Amino acid sequence: MIELIPEIQVFIVSLLPIAGIRVSIPLGVSVLGLSWQLSFLISLLGGLVVLIFLLLFLEPVTDLVRSISGLADFVAGKIFDKTRREKKEQVEKYGYPALALFTAVPLPFSGVWTACLVTYLFGLQRKKAFVAISIGALISAGAVVGLTVTGETLAENGGLRLVGAVLLIALIYYYSSNTKNNG
Repeated sequence: MIELIPEIQVFIVSLLPIAGIRVSIPLGVSVLGLSWQLSFLISLLGGLVVLIFLLLFLEPVTDLVRSISGLADFVAGKIFDKTRREKKEQVEKYGYPALALFTAVPLPFSGVWTACLVTYLFGLQRKKAFVAISIGALISAGAVVGLTVTGETLAENGGLRLVGAVLLIALIYYYSSNTKNNG
């Protein structure tokens, strides 16, 4: 079996849908022992590679698949038409800033891949979408680094026990106050 160097592993994960930057940075920092700076740069580079690839090829590949398969055309047509109907006003109202913000939120189904799909579905200008999605990816990577480094720091300094103790005290207080009010 081929063993990949940590930097390549981070890059490959950053290319994946759903996972992307949200998983590649913590993988690099917390699992593979890379610096947050290197994980940030590699992950952002991977996100930008995906962005360029999807903006260039998503439409022609989708059109090709739809032309070859009647079933794919039918299913895609139904999903795409429904999405366009339901979200058209929002996309027109909020536009590219919303695309950047949507990409910036480090949650599943809100990254570069989905933003490129939105760009394709609503016929947004690719150059403007590239800028918006790039800004969103940069913000997302920064947020993930912040969360990762904070989590690492808490774990190293016993902070997780402190957080757990605070949550336990809060739960005890909550339940004891509800018992008094209901009893």
